[in-house]
Amino acid sequence: MATTTATNRKKVTTSLSLPTRPNEVPDSLSAYHIMIFGRKGSGKTTLLANMPKALVFMFEFGRRNLAINQVPPNAPEGEEQLRLTWPNFLEYRDLFIESDKYTTAVIDTHDRCYEACFKYVCSELGIKHPNDLEYGKAWDAIKTEFEASLLAMIEAPGKSVAFISHAKVREYKSFDGSTYERVEPTASPSSQGIINTTCDFIFMLDFVEGHRVLTIRDHSNMTLTACGVEGNVFLDPAGVPLNRIQLTDNPKEGWQTLVDAFDNKLWDFDRGEPVRRRAKSLPRKKRKKSI
Repeated sequence: MATTTATNRKKVTTSLSLPTRPNEVPDSLSAYHIMIFGRKGSGKTTLLANMPKALVFMFEFGRRNLAINQVPPNAPEGEEQLRLTWPNFLEYRDLFIESDKYTTAVIDTHDRCYEACFKYVCSELGIKHPNDLEYGKAWDAIKTEFEASLLAMIEAPGKSVAFISHAKVREYKSFDGSTYERVEPTASPSSQGIINTTCDFIFMLDFVEGHRVLTIRDHSNMTLTACGVEGNVFLDPAGVPLNRIQLTDNPKEGWQTLVDAFDNKLWDFDRGEPVRRRAKSLPRKKRKKSI
């Protein structure tokens, strides 16, 4: 059906049609946009770097101990390691979008990525801090640059983005005046917006009694999580929603463990596998007849 609309006093004809069926929900975890946050050393980078066709955009400083596909690549021993600046990031981003070899971009970390954008925009505007420019113009410029640059990756056909962040405890005030604390990413409110609007899943990775545990859902709201994808995913084999799962001690196996949880093959860390009765009960002892 052709419709005519007036734009700047010019007639523009656009071909439109209404949907005939609902959207198809991806059945592969790697097709979604994900954020994983948690304490340092919990294995976040290795977990996401083992996603299929993953390329890590390494904004963290001095990370040489991981055998992963990353940009910029590790410098040869004895040479200075290059840092991922914002202009470099944009160049690598365009190569990633055009590449058939890589389909998932891992941003490590989201905090450092925003920091690089922050410094770049301030430098371009000739200021040291956004507050040096009146009416919030610099803050708006940083937000626009940051979100537009990431959306180019997020919206690219056949591509997905996974974000990494550290964890912090933030205090909130309820309507009744009481306060409560919640564990959430260290990302600043200015940069967290794009995570909240684009990520299908937000998980926290931490150590619990010496075990590496991933929080998928937290109904108490003590931990920021998101698991709002429609469909029967992240359930235990009995169909009960998973809240937390245990990852293996080998972080390289973490991604497959997460996929198994997505495919409803794992039991909850806290509940465990239920004790099942035997199919055939043991023979009962014969009772003596009373005299």
